Amino acid sequence: TGSWEEAEEALSTSKDRNAWRRYVVAKVEKESKSISSFYLVPEDKKALADYEPGQHLPIRVRVPNGISKGAGQEVRRTYTISNAFSGRYYRLSIKREEAGLVSKYFHDCLKPGDIIEAQGPRGDFYLDRESTRPVVLLSGGVGVTPMMAMAEELLGQEKKFPRGRKIHFIHGSRNGNEHAFGKYTNALATWFDCFEVYNTYSQPEFSDVLGKGFQVQGRIDLNLLREHLSLDDYDFYLCGPQKFMQSVYEALRTLGV
Repeated sequence: TGSWEEAEEALSTSKDRNAWRRYVVAKVEKESKSISSFYLVPEDKKALADYEPGQHLPIRVRVPNGISKGAGQEVRRTYTISNAFSGRYYRLSIKREEAGLVSKYFHDCLKPGDIIEAQGPRGDFYLDRESTRPVVLLSGGVGVTPMMAMAEELLGQEKKFPRGRKIHFIHGSRNGNEHAFGKYTNALATWFDCFEVYNTYSQPEFSDVLGKGFQVQGRIDLNLLREHLSLDDYDFYLCGPQKFMQSVYEALRTLGV
């Protein structure tokens, strides 16, 4: 899409992925009690490097003194891009960790108009675009970020070339306050018949109503997967905290995945 000049510029940008570029924080959006999304656009207004849904963005910032221990020095991190490639912005959805120097800087200091630096996107965990099997996106907590990019990509494909490829979006949160992208994914499920959302809360609050926002109290485990997924040949994608990853991995292996 776009002109030949824009296409050439995008290809050039994608080739030079190790160069550091300056990005402007265009918008900050709260996704849950602890997770916020930061929308980044190139300061030079040139094309964004493309990426596969699920890949991450290496960033570097200089954290001001007084923020936390270790501040005042240049710090590098990588954060998953949580949106499918649009050519307009990178969306980083970051959880504020009390012991996290950079995550605290993003949440407590960064505002629209501020600048950060980043290299081109990269990473080995990404969606297999060529597969035609139904997809199961399994996530816990902030592990939802690559799943958002994958879901948007899959639904974008479905919108252009309807095939009815089934997408199971299964996510575990502590409660509604900690549930990032909950309203968005539930809305997607009403817009696309092929997109099925199933949310679990391990510690729901009084304001959380079963059947509205979440479907089961508990965690994603073997019994839940066995009950929720019919026998089929799926592509499984998994992301979340270490204990979550290990337990769900073992459950999937028990099911013969």
